[in-house]
Amino acid sequence: YSWSITPNITITGGSSNNPTFNFPVTTNDSLVYLINLLVLDANGCADEFDLNYTVYPKPTADFTPSLMDSCGPVSVTFINMSFSGQTGMDRKTMTFAWDFGNGLSSTDSIPPGITFTNTGVVDSVYSVQLIATNAFGCSDTIIKNITVHPDPLADYTTSSLLDCAPFKIDTTIITTIHYPSANNTYVWRVIDPVSNSVLQSSIGINSINYTILNADDSVNVELIVS
Repeated sequence: YSWSITPNITITGGSSNNPTFNFPVTTNDSLVYLINLLVLDANGCADEFDLNYTVYPKPTADFTPSLMDSCGPVSVTFINMSFSGQTGMDRKTMTFAWDFGNGLSSTDSIPPGITFTNTGVVDSVYSVQLIATNAFGCSDTIIKNITVHPDPLADYTTSSLLDCAPFKIDTTIITTIHYPSANNTYVWRVIDPVSNSVLQSSIGINSINYTILNADDSVNVELIVS
């Protein structure tokens, strides 16, 4: 047995009756190969057989989201940039399968806006997957991540809400709960509960430091984070 192919590619077992042809992937139009088999018997008699073998192109799946990361909730739209791999075949000849990583899916070429949320205190990462299939049944897959940052969350605990004057309010009384993925800036405000005026303002997670000097006085302590 003698196998040959045009255009030339790697053949494993080219002198056997069961060869393997290692066709490379093409992403730019179908490619027709001519496979030739030459057979010789023990007497030196020969016969040949030719066969055309078509390798269809692999499509290229691609998309562009309107946002890659944002605070939530956020509506993201997608531009389908996929290519069929075959000249003359546009995206109308293709089928698509979207998985947005949030329980939603679509088979539209260009899906409607998808809303992504984050109800926690760390980043939520959604893996958006697109499978693009051309008219030949060949497919390609791409995955891109959408990151939704958490909303800031102001939270602290107190070991005491009343004490004798002078009552010092600092980190021995107040413990700030830090959410590093959600909070960046901390602003403390000590407010007069009667006039609603700000008695003291400070910046920093542990910057609270105020003393109530007079008996029977009270204040409101407000924490603003962003």
